[in-house]
Amino acid sequence: MKTPQTTKQEILLHLIENGSVSIFDFPYLFGFRIRISNLKAKFVPIESSKLTSINKYGRTYSFAMHRLIDKQKAIDLYEKLNGRDSNIRPAES
Repeated sequence: MKTPQTTKQEILLHLIENGSVSIFDFPYLFGFRIRISNLKAKFVPIESSKLTSINKYGRTYSFAMHRLIDKQKAIDLYEKLNGRDSNIRPAES
């Protein structure tokens, strides 16, 4: 597959390659949840579940883990986006 040109494509490729993604995979990315919502709106079958953990101060916090349900649909969308999304700002390395 081609190298991702946008942050939305980067998240989608991560989902395709790893099967799941959370905010901890993209801590530098402002608007991570918005991009997940946009992918869901484009009919990428993503299932979200709430997980909890404990921080270094002993406090409980929650975050979402997003799992890919239909890999082939995601691959099809990735290829479509990679060919047509030229008006979206490229991801910075």
